[in-house]
Amino acid sequence: MVADTDVAGRVRREPSPCESTPVRLVNTLLTAYGFLRTCAAMRPPLPSLFHAVVLGMLSAATGRGDSQLGAPAWLNAEAIDGDAESVERGFQSSDDPLALDADAAGDDGATDPEAETGTAEDDADDSEQEDAEPAQDELPPSLLSPRLHQFGPVTGEYVYTGEVFTNARGGLNTNDATEYRGNLDLMMVFDLAQVGGIHGGEFFLYGQEGHGRGITLDHVGDYQTVSNIDGRRILQVSEYWWMQSWGDGLVTTKLGKQDANADFCTLDAASSFIHCSFGLIPNVPLPVWPNPGVGGALFVEPSETVWLGAGVYDGTPDGRTWGWSRLGADGAFCIAEAVWRPALADGRLPGAYHAGSWYHSGDVDDLAEGDSHAGNYGAYFLGEQMVLNESGDPADDQGLGVFVQYGWAPPRYNAVPHYFGGGLLYKGPLAGRDEDYLGLGVAHAEFSDQMLLGSPAPVMAAVRGAPHLLMAPLASAGPTAETATELFYTVQLRPWLRLQPDLQYIANPSGDGRDAVAVGVRLEATL
Repeated sequence: MVADTDVAGRVRREPSPCESTPVRLVNTLLTAYGFLRTCAAMRPPLPSLFHAVVLGMLSAATGRGDSQLGAPAWLNAEAIDGDAESVERGFQSSDDPLALDADAAGDDGATDPEAETGTAEDDADDSEQEDAEPAQDELPPSLLSPRLHQFGPVTGEYVYTGEVFTNARGGLNTNDATEYRGNLDLMMVFDLAQVGGIHGGEFFLYGQEGHGRGITLDHVGDYQTVSNIDGRRILQVSEYWWMQSWGDGLVTTKLGKQDANADFCTLDAASSFIHCSFGLIPNVPLPVWPNPGVGGALFVEPSETVWLGAGVYDGTPDGRTWGWSRLGADGAFCIAEAVWRPALADGRLPGAYHAGSWYHSGDVDDLAEGDSHAGNYGAYFLGEQMVLNESGDPADDQGLGVFVQYGWAPPRYNAVPHYFGGGLLYKGPLAGRDEDYLGLGVAHAEFSDQMLLGSPAPVMAAVRGAPHLLMAPLASAGPTAETATELFYTVQLRPWLRLQPDLQYIANPSGDGRDAVAVGVRLEATL
């Protein structure tokens, strides 16, 4: 993993002094702000955005509301959506919800019959409007006004994720071993029932910008990758697909450029971890971020407890393209999965158990001999189960869950023939912190002994779009393995803002490296 190149083999350009981490971060935030401001045709002063972020963090720390801290009125949804008069009222707060009604009724409190008639008509109009428009409380919590997230049939979500990690000990080096990585995700869902009368259909559009770099390639040297957002610098349309539901949800189809890991080989309990292997086990070569692939998938859900899925995707996708120029040129990736979702203890302890297999029709190299062969394959098993529900309410997911992962692939063709993973996730571990998470997980990748039989040449493996250099150990050393242990705590500062301190211990990085200790913190903001 000494080579610092992108997926195409080009050497990465070192950033100039003017492209330092703080400057790149500010530029990204300014770009995101400009985009959102244009969409909403708003004209608040630029400092107000940073004012709002600071207010959110202060109110989370002090327990005081936004109005007590002087939140700018342009963040008030009522002030934005209303006319000039309502905007003016946005600067005025009243503890009495009947204050405006009393003023409208007059000093003597008398009511006007015509006003009552008008009110009834207005209520009818409001009811029709509520039926026609999606409820704002269905939207995810966010910093900005709901107007920025709902444009008629279009629902938008904008997320910024930034993290700082340092290699505190071992690995490749600890000199200047602190790096910043950030991602800006812009997602839009088009309700096709409102756009073209296609009921049960939706179109998804996903744009991404990634900047900075992680610590895996230059400092830790691990194979599995410390962070699940580590990768090359990107600015691309990562996904666009059409999903259609048939037969009241019995069958669902999905066509377009997509991240297959969103549907296959994934566990909800493992998604809160930062280490890459918990999100995608390392010996299942799915088309994933930053290289989603064009393809199609079919899902069947005959009952609440059974789910079946199958998909076919481009075998060697490049996320920087639309995905059609070389579609199928280097084979296809096929996958099938079955899921059983039991609900134990009268629904209080839900679980999910996955069994899947995959096949890649492209050429693959023999690790020992170097010869090329057609076809690669493997299988995996995943499981997650809630074991403690604090409240006993099936609708409440606060409590302790466990998960396990296993992946197998032929050792002749795959650097990692066996992978074992597992962990614990507790939601609401502290009193009064119901939305916080505490997690502990272990990811163990065993390297193929076939690398001991042939030439000691390094094995190149592309992980998350970045080439990893896996050195073959001496024959006397025997097969080797890499084990990563992660401990984290996620603090929900605001409904739209979370902070996640993270500690990882990586034993034997890439099979023969010095044990490393990675320390970091991630911030995720839903704009």
